[in-house]
Amino acid sequence: MAKIKEKPKSAMAALLDSTINISSLTEDHEAESISLEITNNTPNANSQITSPVNTKLHFLDPKHCFPWEYADRPKNEYGDITSLALSIQNHGQQEPILVREKKSADLSIKYEVIFGNRRLEACRSINKKILAIVKNIDDKTASLFQKEENENREDLSDYARAMSYRKLLNDRVFGSEKELSQKLNIP
Repeated sequence: MAKIKEKPKSAMAALLDSTINISSLTEDHEAESISLEITNNTPNANSQITSPVNTKLHFLDPKHCFPWEYADRPKNEYGDITSLALSIQNHGQQEPILVREKKSADLSIKYEVIFGNRRLEACRSINKKILAIVKNIDDKTASLFQKEENENREDLSDYARAMSYRKLLNDRVFGSEKELSQKLNIP
């Protein structure tokens, strides 16, 4: 078990509540899950996310992972996947993606990617298993995790965020703009 020594430095680290050196993990670990001991459930003063007592990391086959229908980054904003793939190939995956199990008639679809689609595409391109956190969460919680992950990202356009929020409202994941704003802490 990895003990937490300091406050997380990213939204993903906040979700994990861990300072484990992700880059030291390899696919050799895939035979077993990697458990993290949680000692801090408050990632930052503005976040509404609290972490469970244990979080497990899994190596997943990227061909079984597909973007969540409310993903806020369109493919045309993925940027340079080739460079990311090369970085993952040479230095390992620095942060896991977040997925949830997906029940589907299509047996090849096992997981929905809540965030980490760029990492997913990069791992697909180099035929490498992807490090992921698997959580059983609803759409509202998934929206919050996605927002926290993207909070400090500058390359996600305001348009992409707005379209994602509009889809969440149109599909009644949130009952109103006020509820969406309150739950996702959007000023």
